[in-house]
Amino acid sequence: MRPILLVLLLILTALPVLAQDAEDSFQPDTAKIFTNDPGALDPGQVEMQPSWQLTTGNRNFSPSGGRVPRQEYRLDCWSWQITYGVVENVDVNVTVGYNDALDRSNVFNPAQPQPGPVRGAGFADTTLGVRWEFSQDQDFSMAHLACLTVPNGVYSSPFQLGSTQGYASLAYQFVTAGSWGRFILNTDFGVYGALSGGPGRPVGGVIGNVAVGWQLVDWAQPLLEVNYQNLWSRNAPFSDTLAVTSGVMLYPFDNIRLNIGYQCPVAGHNAVEGKSVTFFVTWDL
Repeated sequence: MRPILLVLLLILTALPVLAQDAEDSFQPDTAKIFTNDPGALDPGQVEMQPSWQLTTGNRNFSPSGGRVPRQEYRLDCWSWQITYGVVENVDVNVTVGYNDALDRSNVFNPAQPQPGPVRGAGFADTTLGVRWEFSQDQDFSMAHLACLTVPNGVYSSPFQLGSTQGYASLAYQFVTAGSWGRFILNTDFGVYGALSGGPGRPVGGVIGNVAVGWQLVDWAQPLLEVNYQNLWSRNAPFSDTLAVTSGVMLYPFDNIRLNIGYQCPVAGHNAVEGKSVTFFVTWDL
């Protein structure tokens, strides 16, 4: 919880700045870390977003929601997203990535529990997204967001861990963002479903994120998020995770944004209690 306290401390120390600038017309940035932004790019605009995320864990959430020890888990994810403004209020994006995983608790075949491969690396699944910002004014906007995940990553084998979710899926989210002075509230809620079979015969689940940001100064916005996701499967237990993310967005240049975040799970069922650090750069061309 220390990163969260640091964010709150930064907010408190900047209150005099807020008081001075309360009457200005500055429009805060509605982008966040894990919570989606409803704002679509202008036609012809291109945005690049390289990112890195490190997740580690040594405990699992049990079926009852308790925490039980597990062997070392580590996942390094590198990804690159390109977004392009197609027409007014509509943009599309494609994301590719590469994962490097370590899981010393891995069991490759649940029907015959025995140690499986503990390491694996390879290209991750490709995602294709489209965003339609159907409503916007100076202080509030809404968008529909759809995302298709193509399972073209490396599959698990007796020799290595995989880097794919193992099935195609389609997600829909309803996204909003509102600003009041330098205070910004983002929400996104949606569902996703499996389009093909996969490990445990997944069905789908729900996604929900809420984020609060405060544009303390023109070059920095600390933020807090609450993130939730679950998954129902035909042949596997229900799993879900509720997490809290603290972070900051920095603006060293007009067309570049640096996002730094720390996510800590607070509750869950049948999932790794994986804490993660995220860093990505958003570059408007």
